[in-house]
Amino acid sequence: MKIYFDGCSFTDGRSNLKNFEKDRYSKKICEHFNAEEYNFARGGGSNIRILRNLTNEYYEFIETCDLAIIQLTCRNRLEYFSEETNKWEKVNHHLTTNKKKNEDIRQFYKKYYEMVYNDTFGHAQEEMIFKSIKSICKSKEIPVLLLSFPQPKVRLPYDLIIKGYPTERPNGKGHPTQLGHLLLAKDIINLIKNENLL
Repeated sequence: MKIYFDGCSFTDGRSNLKNFEKDRYSKKICEHFNAEEYNFARGGGSNIRILRNLTNEYYEFIETCDLAIIQLTCRNRLEYFSEETNKWEKVNHHLTTNKKKNEDIRQFYKKYYEMVYNDTFGHAQEEMIFKSIKSICKSKEIPVLLLSFPQPKVRLPYDLIIKGYPTERPNGKGHPTQLGHLLLAKDIINLIKNENLL
């Protein structure tokens, strides 16, 4: 049995867990179901990256999986392909001030967030990605659970919002702690059982 995971740092786990490959929620879920874990999440990743992974990088691979658990993230994040580094680069309104980036690219995205990006655009793109993931998994007969990063004004029918779990910072801000990942795994396991997904 194989379970496909993707998302941002909430699913990747390495930003705040000492032994992220052992303690993140995806590992706990796979241990419970005696499944192989395939976690493609990356910190700072965007929703468009998650969809690109599903449609380009792992389109054939997902057919071999028994379940997909995909956590969408901040709707304002983007990515672009850099010919200079020969890899996909992350972008969000905070990273536009990253001095390591090419200054012209930094200024371009600064202007993009000031003059182009808005909530209507962000919600529309999130909905397109949400529906695309659902459709792809349905066409491949792979059950999918869609989770969301806790952000304002969530409008889509996610299976679970990662909110209310113990976090590394006060008031529920920040990433889930080791206990947070364990409790999140238990809730997802219950969802899987209640929906008879495996």
